[in-house]
Amino acid sequence: MFRFWRKIGDKLIMKTQLNVKKILLGAFVLPWYHRNFFCKALIVPLLFIVILEQGMHYIEQDSSFKYWVFFVLHLIVMTLFSVICHQLVLIDPQTVSSSSVLRFGRREIRFIYWLITFSLTLMVIAAPGVILVFFAAQYAMDVQGDFGMYVAMLGAVPAFYITARFSLMFPAIATDKEFSLKSVWRLTAGNGWRLVIIVAGFPVILVTILNLLTRDDAALIEALVYSIFGTLLTAVEVVAVSLAYRELMAQKENQVHPT
Repeated sequence: MFRFWRKIGDKLIMKTQLNVKKILLGAFVLPWYHRNFFCKALIVPLLFIVILEQGMHYIEQDSSFKYWVFFVLHLIVMTLFSVICHQLVLIDPQTVSSSSVLRFGRREIRFIYWLITFSLTLMVIAAPGVILVFFAAQYAMDVQGDFGMYVAMLGAVPAFYITARFSLMFPAIATDKEFSLKSVWRLTAGNGWRLVIIVAGFPVILVTILNLLTRDDAALIEALVYSIFGTLLTAVEVVAVSLAYRELMAQKENQVHPT
């Protein structure tokens, strides 16, 4: 009996708690430190993303068919962009920047498949809570406007938690690692709320900052700058997820092969 409880205690002690501050800081520092490799690898997809976003903006009222064509192309290029970001963190940056070609293959198809499947599932999970909190805030507390929507997002906290726990599947896909939902859930055990900060809280802050800088009637040059800045912030978020994945995988390898 004593051995059983000691094993449980050892597992709890060995479980690494993610250093959220270090990861978020690293999400900015790492790309800057390897800026030459990041620029070389990401400049082409970034330019395509900016062009497609501007196209979506100008044809939104013109043709729904054209809009969806641009949307699908944007999803494909953003997937390539995200995969390369993950690889720059998890594989040698110099190697990735030298060999990165915009090639859409099985890896990217898996990435999009899980992204869409997971997004739709989470929408279903989040919807009841968001609707309930929204109406409660609107009628019980007389909360209106944008603030009411922010309050309503509290209803999506369970979905945010699940998103955070399973988000580390994407670095695994980007580096061609085998995974299962069960293995990802186990990998993130004990770090769920820390990952919520990294995967949900951090992007909300970045998007809020971007929205504060964006004007509805922005000129073309401004819109291009905002688009570039937004894409760069996306890269920062992807790097943060990769760093969390790398840290947890290193901890797992140390448990399997202790030094």
